[in-house]
Amino acid sequence: MIGLTRPKARAVVVYMAVSVSLSACSSSTSTPASALSAVAGSSTPTRVAAGATSSSPQSVGAPWCTRAHLALIGPLDGFGGATGEHELTFALRNTGSLDCSLEGFPSVELYDPRPMLFVYDNAHPGGPFLSMTPPSRVMLVAHGQGYFQVVKYRCDTGQSTLATLVRITMPNAAGSFTVDLSPPMTPVRSLWWCTGQTHDPGNVVSVSPIRQTARQLGP
Repeated sequence: MIGLTRPKARAVVVYMAVSVSLSACSSSTSTPASALSAVAGSSTPTRVAAGATSSSPQSVGAPWCTRAHLALIGPLDGFGGATGEHELTFALRNTGSLDCSLEGFPSVELYDPRPMLFVYDNAHPGGPFLSMTPPSRVMLVAHGQGYFQVVKYRCDTGQSTLATLVRITMPNAAGSFTVDLSPPMTPVRSLWWCTGQTHDPGNVVSVSPIRQTARQLGP
């Protein structure tokens, strides 16, 4: 995660990210953290301890995960750190008793609290901060976790408006998660709209697919 390049030209300015399918998997993180979690069945974020247990896929062809059996945990501590990188790292946990699967990219919307006119590059893995490995369908065992990131470059032309809320939608599981990003957030997790408008590289938000381990998120 050392090179910085301008975001891809194929991204399109939208108010709302195009919904795409998720992929998820089981993994673990050893980094304890205080995190904001939108628990399945509730649109109100709550603060939880971000911890996980490791597990391995046990089945092939498991049905799609449903919203009722998923919990979003994050933003997680201990990620990012590349020069200019601002990131939010999340885990998706299967809270059910049966294995399920997810595939592809989450759909992300940032608010201030109005919809923010970021350029959303949701369906193209890669860039200076994310792995270029294409997404694949993976199994999320009971109580297992998968990971994804929301990343952007810093504002070199100045900061204008701070995102205070992120909504994450999963087409394979009805509904969405809403996470409060209100201060105090650490500087590397503060997602600002830059004064350079859409011409500023810092106004492009990239989203990774769900990965089996957090280590697979980076390039």
